[in-house]
Amino acid sequence: MCSSDLLRRSGGDALGAIRADLLAASCTREVARAQAVRVSAERAGRPDLAAEAGLILAREAIAQGKPEAARAAEIAVRAAVAHGGVPLQLAALDALASAELQAGQPALARHVLGQALTLAHAHPEPRLRARVEARLAQVALTEGEARQALGLASDAHGLSADPDAQLRCLAVTGRALLALGRPDEARLALAHALGQARAARRVAWQAELAYELANVHTHSQEPDAALACFDEAWSCALAAGPASLAVRARRGMAWSLRQRGDVDAAA
Repeated sequence: MCSSDLLRRSGGDALGAIRADLLAASCTREVARAQAVRVSAERAGRPDLAAEAGLILAREAIAQGKPEAARAAEIAVRAAVAHGGVPLQLAALDALASAELQAGQPALARHVLGQALTLAHAHPEPRLRARVEARLAQVALTEGEARQALGLASDAHGLSADPDAQLRCLAVTGRALLALGRPDEARLALAHALGQARAARRVAWQAELAYELANVHTHSQEPDAALACFDEAWSCALAAGPASLAVRARRGMAWSLRQRGDVDAAA
């Protein structure tokens, strides 16, 4: 979370100013600010900070569903490998895998995550491995391997209490259970995850999980509950992305209204 104290600049501290702007860009997701930070960091001879700014730009391109997202993520990976530590490299590889999934290329995403898993196994922090394995579970689900995804998500969930890994595992678990014809269990898993995201104010995760829970309600012919979840997903996606999710949530709201008989409201 951004803090005015953290963003306060000390007089004459150019590096401190760059770090403050980097934190602000991460919090506000302002593309122009991230681009400016990258330039400033490069001029100051800090390619590591420039690489962090590049990752912010890649993540924002992914959130906005831009066609150049994979390219931006590839640039972020190269910069992270050249100038960053293992955590930054893994974050960049994860962004690239996410971009490939968004582009409908799960095989490429799996290849990228194979590289990430090798790095994560060599690192002492289990949260890093948990994040990679959670993303691999998402890839398996995208490829139609629901049982495999369920197993991978279960294994990754037990590796670390990292919030991102935990929420991704629960999201995959809910979708996999629904695909396997177990909607009641899917509803429980996703409702639990959504509650965690709300409590932690993880708005992007709240959007995704509300959307997945809405799909379960849709499957079970529960338009009122589906509408509430689609509405939550839509408002959260507008605030935190991705833009494509806001579009899908809006369509879900229209479907729910039609199912309730509110044809005029759905138009």
